[in-house]
Amino acid sequence: MFGYAWLALLAPFTLDLAAHAARPTATGLVVAATVWLATVLLARLLDGRGDGRDRPGPAEAVLRRLTYGPAPSSGPAKDGPLPAVRDGKGA
Repeated sequence: MFGYAWLALLAPFTLDLAAHAARPTATGLVVAATVWLATVLLARLLDGRGDGRDRPGPAEAVLRRLTYGPAPSSGPAKDGPLPAVRDGKGA
């Protein structure tokens, strides 16, 4: 994310904020601090929403969806309940 912010905000072929600022070094410093703070806040938002559960991030959720397919429904199974298992052997 940090590299994309530099590209979008400071590169001469995009917004070119460094050339329009009176002090380009200060502009770069402000951009760096702002991007850092945004990533910290985003990480805090994704880290925990106060419920104590560990949730996957957006990239992991997409990767799992592409790998394993859609999540199974939480309703009852179509074939009925699973058979009981005793001592590692089927019923």
